[in-house]
Amino acid sequence: MIAMLRFTAEVTSFVKQADLQIPLLAVLDHHGPLRAVDAADAVAERINLDEESRTRRVKLACGSTTNTWSRTVRWAEQRTKLAGLTARDGHGRWTLGPNAHTALTSATPHVVITILEDESGVVLWGSVEAVEEHLDPGSIQAIVTSPPYPIETQKTYEGRLGNDYETWMLERLARWKTILASDGSLFLNLGDAWNRGEPTISLYQERILLEACGRLGWSLASKLYWYNPAKMPSPAQYVTIERIRLTNAVEQIYWLSPSPRPRASNRRVLRPYSKSMLRTLGAGGSNAGKRPSGFDVAEGAFSIDHGGSIPHNLIIASNTASNDGYTRGCKAAGLPVHPARFPQDLPRLFIGLGSEEGDVIWDPFGGSLTTAAVARAMNRRFVANDQIREYLEGGLIRLKESSPELPL
Repeated sequence: MIAMLRFTAEVTSFVKQADLQIPLLAVLDHHGPLRAVDAADAVAERINLDEESRTRRVKLACGSTTNTWSRTVRWAEQRTKLAGLTARDGHGRWTLGPNAHTALTSATPHVVITILEDESGVVLWGSVEAVEEHLDPGSIQAIVTSPPYPIETQKTYEGRLGNDYETWMLERLARWKTILASDGSLFLNLGDAWNRGEPTISLYQERILLEACGRLGWSLASKLYWYNPAKMPSPAQYVTIERIRLTNAVEQIYWLSPSPRPRASNRRVLRPYSKSMLRTLGAGGSNAGKRPSGFDVAEGAFSIDHGGSIPHNLIIASNTASNDGYTRGCKAAGLPVHPARFPQDLPRLFIGLGSEEGDVIWDPFGGSLTTAAVARAMNRRFVANDQIREYLEGGLIRLKESSPELPL
């Protein structure tokens, strides 16, 4: 399956000038200052524009003709120049402007570009919608991901405002159900969202679940809960200013599957026994008798060493790493540190529970590539993509750290 993912940039229709700003910045970053005509050719080459679109001409009111592609690229350059992303050098050539390296580089719509490919996986620069079109039905065993949450104020990372989030998320779930294997698993982290202007919680997760398990035919295998002891008090207005709400330190992770019986085994994710359980095993098991909980325990129960205890559905994992190799590497390279990183304990549990060695794991919101790095370490193959190029470049530092022989 991985061998099939030799992606090239594709454009499904004639692009608009707004879609060309990122490819234009990319070619200027790669080639240096360019004349307008050379920049237009380089952008066309980058996005695989067909010959007909590159040479199309239209008649102007004055009677002369102009190349529509060159004109569109010139307009795109004007927009980037106004934003300080491009400038002109002393010879009139286009070059990167003062703001070019501080802006986050978002993927062009309909375009998927391979950032890395090796025997264990691929890293792709592209939106979830674009990458979905390239994945074969049934080719993914587990999706482990944390989509951008619904937000009221636009952040620097991808997010959707208002009520369109639920529609967009259900569209993704409809597509993912066909991409997953019939016995595959989706581990979906959906955090709480507050209703605008009032201290009440949105029911968007419940609405999405009802639609997913009703109209779309998903099965809810389990609800898991991620407790982050280091969670910041939020929203500050209600928690630290008005003091009328508690710190919301638990997030939901929904284990969904196209099947009521996804392929899974908790034997792959056993926890070390507690000291108390080790003493029980050493004593040959528990004494017989009825417990206050109502369980009637047989003589010698819990006498078999299974190698560990079955994990609970409450996962305790802080997300406070501020001086790990990934963070240091991003700072040294002048790259932004992803603002919403997964702690590795989460994908490690989900990947172990819902897949076997050699299976393919997909994170459609790959961010800093935590899921990809964990999948590689657990001998799974991976596909990871993200909308923002700089986040993926930082994620490659994480992959390099976990696999020093990786050629980057």
